[in-house]
Amino acid sequence: MDFKKEPIIDVVALSSSHCSTTSEHEEKLSATERTDTETAKDNSTALHPAKTSVFAKGKELFAFAGGCLVTYAKDAPLRHDAVSKQGDFAHYVVQPWYDWFGRNKRVTTSRALNTITLQSSHGQPERSIINGGGFNYAGVYGMPVEYESLHRKCLNTLPIPGAAAPLVEAALEQAVVAFWSAGCCFTTPTGYQSNILAFTAILDNDWFVLMDQKSHSSMSTAAYLSNAGGRKKFKHNDMHDLERLLDDVEGQCPNIMVAVEGLYSLDGDIPDLAALHTLKTRYNFVLCCDEAHSFLSLGKTGRGCLEWWNDMNPDNPVPTDLIDIRTTTLSKAVGGVGGLVCAAERFYPALRSRATALRSTGESLATPNMLQALWVLRQPERLTRSLARLRAITEFCHERLEQAGVFVYGERTSPVLPIHAGRPTKASELSHVLRKHGVAATPFSKPAVPMWQSRVRIGMSAEFTDENVEQLVDALIESCAATKLLYSRRTASASSTTPGKCARFQWQVDDTGLAEERDDALHYLDHLIEAQSTQLAEADNTTDAEAGIPAGFCHAPSSTPAIEPEPNTA
Repeated sequence: MDFKKEPIIDVVALSSSHCSTTSEHEEKLSATERTDTETAKDNSTALHPAKTSVFAKGKELFAFAGGCLVTYAKDAPLRHDAVSKQGDFAHYVVQPWYDWFGRNKRVTTSRALNTITLQSSHGQPERSIINGGGFNYAGVYGMPVEYESLHRKCLNTLPIPGAAAPLVEAALEQAVVAFWSAGCCFTTPTGYQSNILAFTAILDNDWFVLMDQKSHSSMSTAAYLSNAGGRKKFKHNDMHDLERLLDDVEGQCPNIMVAVEGLYSLDGDIPDLAALHTLKTRYNFVLCCDEAHSFLSLGKTGRGCLEWWNDMNPDNPVPTDLIDIRTTTLSKAVGGVGGLVCAAERFYPALRSRATALRSTGESLATPNMLQALWVLRQPERLTRSLARLRAITEFCHERLEQAGVFVYGERTSPVLPIHAGRPTKASELSHVLRKHGVAATPFSKPAVPMWQSRVRIGMSAEFTDENVEQLVDALIESCAATKLLYSRRTASASSTTPGKCARFQWQVDDTGLAEERDDALHYLDHLIEAQSTQLAEADNTTDAEAGIPAGFCHAPSSTPAIEPEPNTA
């Protein structure tokens, strides 16, 4: 057995950013003078999963060995030869358990909305199930017919490289600058490259970078590619360990950067911004935050972890300029492909120089993705209402799952629900059983998370209907019970898992006024496409060589005037 029969309960006062933080850790954090965070305590009871037994670990390793032998035998004629040990590990160990040794293979045959259509690799008929593996946090993936027409117009009339559509790029940059009250903004073709741009542009031999241990791999890669004078990682969300490293590196380099994420998607937790503010005041470092999962998912208007923190701590807010550099991706909540870098004005020259060098290689954000980001940001009221619903259904799920004995990592208002499974094969089995119960969810294990803390991640969406939420909770409880992953025998009855009228009423999104906002956004984008098309047509007779512009490159400076539409008289 993987878990003890009775739940392991530990009553602790939890920080709003650390639902799994122990009292010992709280004592350590006292060194950072975290007086402001005392008001962020949550007196709820926390479930703590039991550790995987030695016998279970041995059984797991034996299963892995068998899976490796089977995979090796199948690959013998093909002579699989990975370029790294990590590649071998992924091929022989990770992939077999990921698809539950062939039983959980499936193909998605529909758009990634609140429900998706899956087809089994074994030829079973297609089936529509809840999409628990998506990142449609704000529920903006669905689009009206009029917006689809605008996208087609964009594809037919404008160049695909965004660098060749300077008006569109400038409009997006200025919208993001206004959204985050930043000094400058630059676009990148992928979210991964947003960290590459930020780190390589700013860090040189005079900089020492300290990263959270669980920061995204793009941060580690970016730090390695930069010319930073030194690089170290501190324990995940451990401000005491960060303080220790700051003491060690102070004086080694004139400048220090601390890099964190706004929301750690595999742990569901958020950095302690009050402690970071205290440390930043003392050590005067630059704070860089990757808002890939917190952008348009945290905060009442979707501005990320800082807005969320101040929403949760209105009496003790942190300064709105606490974060000096933000990076994010358009592939999560926005539903596109690309990245953004926002920074204080003092970083503009370095970022512009590096962005220009990268752009000269032909890499730029695609114009349709710029249009998608503008479409989302031009509807602030819709975002606010959708995020209120997202938080309501997220808190409901956390509450019901905790009552049933399902261990969920992280913050109760986090829109990602990492469900603890323990052993890697348990995570795969849970994913497989969830699919049978009508929910698609992805298992995770080493190297993404510790091997014996494997988990299945659920991504919440404001687009989920009340019925979707009820079905999701029921499926999680029933699947955890079937795989012996409940930490209590107190499973909820079918009637108790159905929310009452009050909960249903709180979940609804008032559509009043949203149609007008949507029409204004459509009108703005249509006018922007027309203006950009006209500008390109007028420049047709001037070659790039005559204009002194490298082929495939047309940078839109931040001084480019914003395009405002004519009044919508329709």
